[in-house]
Amino acid sequence: MKKVFCLLIVLMATRLVFGASQDLLTSYFEDASFENLKAVLEDANSSKDLASSNYNLLMVHYSEMNKTLAKLEEIADDLQAAQRFQLANIYLTIGRLEESLPHYNYLNDKFANWSCPWRHKGEVYYKLGNWVKAEEAFTKAIETREEHYDAYMWLARAQLKLKKNKEALKTFETAMFYKGKDIEDPEEEFSSHEENFLKLEILQANKMKKEYKKLAKELKEKYPQDKYWEK
Repeated sequence: MKKVFCLLIVLMATRLVFGASQDLLTSYFEDASFENLKAVLEDANSSKDLASSNYNLLMVHYSEMNKTLAKLEEIADDLQAAQRFQLANIYLTIGRLEESLPHYNYLNDKFANWSCPWRHKGEVYYKLGNWVKAEEAFTKAIETREEHYDAYMWLARAQLKLKKNKEALKTFETAMFYKGKDIEDPEEEFSSHEENFLKLEILQANKMKKEYKKLAKELKEKYPQDKYWEK
């Protein structure tokens, strides 16, 4: 209720900015019926005011997403494995990290040999700053699929955080061996940009000065504005 009240305050405050279409959005938050949702969507589709129409779309989609997530939580055990995995991934994508963990844990328990939930859970722990649990999850992802390229890349990241620099170098080299041999597109899982700068960090951590300077020179020419150079 508190969130809805705050939203209504915002809507009333922005009424003069966004015009008459704001009334439809206000009506939706007062009564989130299908009819009111449809009215907002139809207005956005026909509106020439891109600012207000896109704002309205953002607000209703965000609201509907949260309502749907709440409903899915209630019936999570009835979801198929792939559906539950995607539910966890949505939480990961939108930054609601803690909420993703029960679903990854469920999948790990029920499908222990499925590599992807382990890898994604490792990413959650990495982003939460729990490097030890991240390392454990990435290692499990590799145990269950030896050629899991991006699991090696994430594992190398976690090992760097844990100051396991030699292990990170070995892990990175193994990732390069499996790059393109996994079932997933390596560029979609871990971009060339990420790969190059991870390698640079590993070279620096292992005090491989000659290799570091060579790669740093190449990357400065290719990515002169990258935030890495601000360090």
